[in-house]
Amino acid sequence: ATGTRSSSASSMPSRRRCPARKEIHAIVHPYPTPNPPKGRTTLHRPPRRAFGDVAAAAARVRQELALTGATISTVTSAPHFLADGTDPHQTLLLILGVERRYDAGESDAVIQFLRAGGNVILADEGGFGTAIAQSAGFAFDSSRVLDSHNHKGDPKLVVVNSTIDGRTYRLLLNSPANLVPLPDRTGAPKVLASSSAANVYPDGSYRDVNANGEIDRGDPSGPFPLLVSTDVGAGRLVLVADTGLFMNRQAALIDYENAAYVRRALADGAAG
Repeated sequence: ATGTRSSSASSMPSRRRCPARKEIHAIVHPYPTPNPPKGRTTLHRPPRRAFGDVAAAAARVRQELALTGATISTVTSAPHFLADGTDPHQTLLLILGVERRYDAGESDAVIQFLRAGGNVILADEGGFGTAIAQSAGFAFDSSRVLDSHNHKGDPKLVVVNSTIDGRTYRLLLNSPANLVPLPDRTGAPKVLASSSAANVYPDGSYRDVNANGEIDRGDPSGPFPLLVSTDVGAGRLVLVADTGLFMNRQAALIDYENAAYVRRALADGAAG
């Protein structure tokens, strides 16, 4: 059964509003994890096939993006296009899943876009988004977070709270990855959502280091950050440890507010 104690909820950091962004570029990769964790729940992401499968799974996100009034461009290739005259102050970049490690030129394109004033929302769980996350002092760890205290019937279905502009949303994440704070990070990153604190084994959240889908006594204990926001130069980077937050199946779940949260987060990112 789902635990009754809430995971910590933090507010999306407020910042000076710029004019609404006129363009939103979405990079939606194929299924980002070639080897899903053992015992994954029924809330699977689409199988690794054509891009169209993932595009269909994220169709609701595109509808939410359209509500911002911005021009929506779906980009299936690498992010080099950011250097081709894209105005960072007018653009939100949404990256759902990273199927391979970005090379130096690709990751640098995103980081320079951020530093110049662009906003980026990066959802990853395979660890391939780390080259970008490092600019904010974090790394994506592909081992999954299990939570025996806050979950929906299964520790892989992690329940968290996150607050934007004073409203707290109850979210369901499916086998989220772990965002690892780096020791040399600078700035003041804001943890928007984290797993529950571990008290007495096996209560609380743990990192499934051997990928057996179960909480073992030797697994590192939480809480673990799962959504993080931080400034990078003149831009803002939001890191999300579960691509499924943006997918149709999780967005449609009753008793959870994934869809409303995504809508607000996208609007906040597009607002500047």
